[in-house]
Amino acid sequence: MNRYHTIQLGGLFFLLFVGISSITAQDIHYSMYYNSTQNINPALTGLFCDECFYANMRNQWRSVPVDYLTLTGAYERKIRLKKDDPKGFFGVGATFNYDIAGDSKLATSNLNLSGAYTYVLNKKQYLSGGINLGVTQRTFKTDGLIFEDDFDDSKWQITGGTAEAFPNTDVVNFDVGAGINWAYADPLTRDQYYLGVGAFHLNQPSTAFLQGYTNEVKLPVRLAISANAIKPLTETLDVIGTALAQFQGPHQEVLVGLHGRYHLNSEPTRELALQIGTNWRLNDAVGVPAFAVLWKQWEIGGTFDLNISDFTEATKQRGGPEFYVKYCVRPVPDKSYCKMCPKLL
Repeated sequence: MNRYHTIQLGGLFFLLFVGISSITAQDIHYSMYYNSTQNINPALTGLFCDECFYANMRNQWRSVPVDYLTLTGAYERKIRLKKDDPKGFFGVGATFNYDIAGDSKLATSNLNLSGAYTYVLNKKQYLSGGINLGVTQRTFKTDGLIFEDDFDDSKWQITGGTAEAFPNTDVVNFDVGAGINWAYADPLTRDQYYLGVGAFHLNQPSTAFLQGYTNEVKLPVRLAISANAIKPLTETLDVIGTALAQFQGPHQEVLVGLHGRYHLNSEPTRELALQIGTNWRLNDAVGVPAFAVLWKQWEIGGTFDLNISDFTEATKQRGGPEFYVKYCVRPVPDKSYCKMCPKLL
């Protein structure tokens, strides 16, 4: 192998592991983040439904060789110690996240348990606080990696005989997070507003694969500030605004969204609505369109990101698809007084 190829291969190897360290320093993210609420704020656990199941999938940068896949599955429920307790209620939940990316198949498996308490300020306002405890496993494989001594110098072919050794390809850490949220929901209209802050990795767990580097490679605290608003314009049309700002070490992410929801049927237990809009990740991507169908207790929707960042040379502006499905159990309201359960999007 000549000097040029050695330098080129070394550069690619360096970029690969720079990418790996960058991934380990950041969390997963969704454009339709409002459908993965426990990943944004543990205080939202059990707030919106008596019982809820949801799943998310995102496949980003499919047009480049090192795309990555993110999957989430979650469950949560509301718990009242006393039936019809006017003072408040508890929420418990669990979230499983899985993320895999790169030639090294760097995979992150994360299980979080969340708990929250919501205090009823009055008939329209709610104040919630929550915590989450999690465990995360990170692994990578060397099968897809190519090193300098993998090559036969005389034949310019890969022999697969590298002497590189990786004593540890698996790391496990524990995690702690907390959050607070304020919610407003008018029981006689569809007016709903939410504002909250979630903080994750408060203990800053180590993500180092090599011993001796546990103090140098820590997962920074992630701060997530979210706000959402639903405003009915007519009896059948709502306008919805969403916003999320996340900060983690040197990284930051800002998403804003605008959606319209048309109610085809508002009768309790027979609800049917269509929603369409767009989500914009500042200086990075635009989700066009973001759509959803809400039918009875079910929600299903998706979006496709158009990449507008400097990475467009590789992605050809194709960020990737994202989908979600949700099933929520809500109490059937009394027809004489149709009180609406707070419902995030």
